[in-house]
Amino acid sequence: MSHVAMGRKQCPVCLEIHDNGAEILLHRQLKDIKDQVTGHHLCEEHEQQEKDGFIFFIEISNTPDNDQETIRQENANRTGHIMSIKREAAEGMFNREVELFNFVEEGVIKLIQEQTNHNEDV
Repeated sequence: MSHVAMGRKQCPVCLEIHDNGAEILLHRQLKDIKDQVTGHHLCEEHEQQEKDGFIFFIEISNTPDNDQETIRQENANRTGHIMSIKREAAEGMFNREVELFNFVEEGVIKLIQEQTNHNEDV
């Protein structure tokens, strides 16, 4: 062990833990620490897709609690289905602006795929 470690990032789309956007961690009291996830940052693949104008739909099996408007990253029960779609197409489909990451209920990705003839997950 060491008092120096890597602060690694986790992709909010695929949950891959990677060094893209990573940082060096140093314990203030020079105690032993381990490498750890310190936040979210897109992995190389999804960062490139974002640069190419794509947004992401991430299917989840849970819905927001009564007092909560949205699902937070750490509370999302992911089903494993992920879809990327061009931002312009998504905004046209939903007739509103969309975020980079969108949690959707089970079945929404399948419905979009049927409407757009897009049959592959990311």
